Amino acid sequence: LEQIPRFEEATGSIQSKQATDVAAQIQSRVKAIHVKSGELIKPGQLLITLDAETLQARSAQANENLNVINARLVNAKLHHERIRNLYRKESATLAALEQADADYQSLKSQYAAAQQLVNEARHIQDYSQIKAGSVARVIDRFVEPGDVVSPGMKLLAVYDPQSLRIDAYVRESVAVGLSIGQTLEACIDALNTTVPATITEIVPSATPGARSVLIKTRIEHRPDMVPGLFARIRIPQ
Repeated sequence: LEQIPRFEEATGSIQSKQATDVAAQIQSRVKAIHVKSGELIKPGQLLITLDAETLQARSAQANENLNVINARLVNAKLHHERIRNLYRKESATLAALEQADADYQSLKSQYAAAQQLVNEARHIQDYSQIKAGSVARVIDRFVEPGDVVSPGMKLLAVYDPQSLRIDAYVRESVAVGLSIGQTLEACIDALNTTVPATITEIVPSATPGARSVLIKTRIEHRPDMVPGLFARIRIPQ
């Protein structure tokens, strides 16, 4: 006689806990794409360059407007001080002083608004250089050089290769015996390998039709593992 362990198998797929769609924040034309599918990217790496000629022109116009208002502000400040000195000497009326003060305060407000426009134009210009925020691997790209993109349009899909997991649905009668932190076996048929899978989440809700519970397991990173691969989790009975 020989004792053979019994297992309940739950099918699932490899997923990435941190999958991100890189989208455009401005309307522009794609000038260059610096990455390709499957490439590992680093934080701060340049991914896509958008045409910034229009943005540069807008920034230059905002700076020119700021310089004009600044020149008027300097003259208004000198005029205000001159009228105030004359008023102290009783050589200018109160109405003239109030008018000079109003002009000076108005130009101060205009200068602050123009400074905000300059900062905004400079900030928007930075959107033409799309860079990576963290270590990731490129899944696919959805635009090519010359394409016109708009705000919110998806440009790239990336994922964190260090945060792979297996999501699987387990029969509710089997799921009640599982616990967080429990380690199971996960078979990856495409790679012909078995890896340990640690339960990190058990969704506390069963699907009425399938009578199953979703479990999420953490697996160790391997270079040949990619999201979407078929997996089978073996649960000992």
